[in-house]
Amino acid sequence: MNRSQFALSRKGLVLGSGPLECPGCGGRLEFGADRLGRTTESCGCGYYALVQKRAGETGDEPARGRAR
Repeated sequence: MNRSQFALSRKGLVLGSGPLECPGCGGRLEFGADRLGRTTESCGCGYYALVQKRAGETGDEPARGRAR
């Protein structure tokens, strides 16, 4: 474990575990979007699913910044 990983673990942050794996075959998942703009995950073996938002995230808030 290097110094930065040690510092992050002391703060309670979770370290990245690498690419997400397909629940069907264990291969690497690919992410994209459907026609309606929803995020999807898929694999070459035929696995396909919509990505669910976590509780507490809205995404409906307008972008903050200066109006032009």
